[in-house]
Amino acid sequence: PDSAEGGERGESRVIEHELELSKLSGLTPGAWLELQVVAEDFVPQSAESVARRISIITPDELEDRLAQRQATILGRLAEALRLEQDARTQTRAVAIQLEEAGRLAAVEVDQLQSAELTQRQVAQLLADQPDSVRALIAALLNELENNRVDSPEVQRRMQELSAAIETIASRHLPEIQGGLTTTLKAARSALQSHGDGRWPGSVAESLGPVGARQDEVIAMLEQLLGQLSQWDSYRRFAREVSRLRREQDEVRERTNQLRLDTLAQTRRDLEPDQRAELRRLVEQQSELARRLDRMLGRMETMRDELQTSDPLAAATLADALDTARRAAVSGQMRESSRELEANRIGQATELQEQLDQDLGELIDVLSNRREHELDRIARQLDDAAGELKSLQGRQRDIAGQMEAAGQNADEQERQRELQRLTREQQKLEEETQRLRRRLERLQANRTGETLSRAGQSMQQAGSAAEQGDANAAADSARQAERDLEEANQQLAQQRQQAKQDLLFEQLARLEHAVEGLVARQQSALDESRRLEDLRDGDGMLTRAQNASVQLLAEEQRTLAAEVRGLADELASAEAFSVGLQGAEREMLRAASRLDRGETNETTQRYQQSALARLKQVQEALGDGAAPRDADNNPQQGESQQPGNNAPPADTVRALSELKLIKLMQLEINRRTTELERLRNRTGELDDEQLRELRDLADEQGQLAELLDRLVAETAAAQQSDLSDDLEMVPDLPLELN
Repeated sequence: PDSAEGGERGESRVIEHELELSKLSGLTPGAWLELQVVAEDFVPQSAESVARRISIITPDELEDRLAQRQATILGRLAEALRLEQDARTQTRAVAIQLEEAGRLAAVEVDQLQSAELTQRQVAQLLADQPDSVRALIAALLNELENNRVDSPEVQRRMQELSAAIETIASRHLPEIQGGLTTTLKAARSALQSHGDGRWPGSVAESLGPVGARQDEVIAMLEQLLGQLSQWDSYRRFAREVSRLRREQDEVRERTNQLRLDTLAQTRRDLEPDQRAELRRLVEQQSELARRLDRMLGRMETMRDELQTSDPLAAATLADALDTARRAAVSGQMRESSRELEANRIGQATELQEQLDQDLGELIDVLSNRREHELDRIARQLDDAAGELKSLQGRQRDIAGQMEAAGQNADEQERQRELQRLTREQQKLEEETQRLRRRLERLQANRTGETLSRAGQSMQQAGSAAEQGDANAAADSARQAERDLEEANQQLAQQRQQAKQDLLFEQLARLEHAVEGLVARQQSALDESRRLEDLRDGDGMLTRAQNASVQLLAEEQRTLAAEVRGLADELASAEAFSVGLQGAEREMLRAASRLDRGETNETTQRYQQSALARLKQVQEALGDGAAPRDADNNPQQGESQQPGNNAPPADTVRALSELKLIKLMQLEINRRTTELERLRNRTGELDDEQLRELRDLADEQGQLAELLDRLVAETAAAQQSDLSDDLEMVPDLPLELN
């Protein structure tokens, strides 16, 4: 009160409060909340804020909303690029006028001022306005966090884009604007002082760095726009398939309802409304097939366009096309339409259930999941490493031949040899530049820069050889050889990082999948216990309870199939594959007993054993992989520095597998002891127990082979590391024990 009476401003406070909407009941899509803040002071007097409305939407609506935000960001980037190109055109025109005439007229000075204004617009679009690209990215990331959307790919892309915009806005644009302001002042002063006479060189000198910086900004914006446009295309296709899948799901639900309403009726027996509904389903199913075909045609066109400019993007689209054609998705849709038209609704329903799975797989590929992307990059880097090794060997040969040519006393023969080597060096330089461009598309920028230096050294070697200077040519050729060796080491780091990122992604996905399997297997075990407790004095169940047992058997068999699919995907990590196969065997044993209506202790023991094996995999995954934080990882494409403490991917995998082998061995020991006790108690084992004993024997052999492989791989890795060290210090005398 005293402060207010003194004419000073009142007290200002910032209050933050998080509202946890997930704890509020009754919130369904279409509902909304209206919020107001009421503040009271000492008088008391109160004031209300403007009402804010929070709408509850579906995940699909949120996906469309995020897509619109991404499209807005894409549009702003494109506009910033266009303006930067306009500014560069204006400064280039002024620079040419200065170079040719040595002076500027008033109209060129005005053009320079226009370039300065345009450059300010670029800064505003990128970072200096509430609706700038930087602000839009922050809002998008904030919306992902507030809605708890688990979309690491979107977050990674947006964070990379935000970092690049920050670099442009904080480093490049201020230098450009400062340079333009300085140049404009100098030009106006020169226009007043010298008029049509020769201008001082300081005007052109201050304009030169501005043009170079503008070129850098244009290149960066073009690269960002290309990456985001490619990603937006993937997202657009994925969104289209997601929308189509939702409509297909609606058709499936309506078909299933119609099947229940018209069970055992022929087409002639249907009511008019039922015939109309059947016809609508036929038409809608056929239309979905036509839409999918058109979409696949657009995907094929884009794949062909990207074959040369962006092979990674083309490969993703090729994977999606292969997935759709292998599953014959549009063909299944047409077949479902024909079955509906013939009133074979049961067959149509089965096809539609399969379509849901196939469309889901297509969405996974089109969404360009990080695992797919990392796997493709790792394979491309391996191919590039082989090509780089070949270039290195050929460059070594050329350098040696140039040195030999310099020692040839026959002038004519030496010149002929140098001319031949010039052509070979030029050809090798072209191949090196092609490899550099490929690696830059893979975002292996450090390696690309080193290859660029190697190309320059090759060019110098070729020029010297063409002029007959064998010694200079040999020196440049040797420098190119050293540059290629440095690029080879950088690429090796890049490949290790790519494999490590891929492994962590695979382990994270596996951990998530196993977590879900553990919960479902636990539910199956609990259901068996519940049903067993419901048996009457004679050990009998009611008809409904027996039906529940059969449903449980089917669920246990479904779980086994999912575990098998996961095991097949992990062929490269054999220990995990073996562990999951063991869980599958136990599940199938339990399912077989449930088929016979048995929910007793033996059935539960098999279910418990399957659960234990899944938990073993879960435990090995939980501690085997190194901690991973997307914010702290280096950006994709940037090799880790030698000082990074992250273990190599092969080491992480080996540690995880070794831990799982130990856990599986403990389980074999435990179960072997149990079987021995049973034999001591009953005198012999029954057929089922003997089969389990044979399975344990097979698994024991598999563990022995796995351990042998891990030992061999570890020894080979150590030998490889030692060889790499020796190559890096070839002149160091070492005594090896």
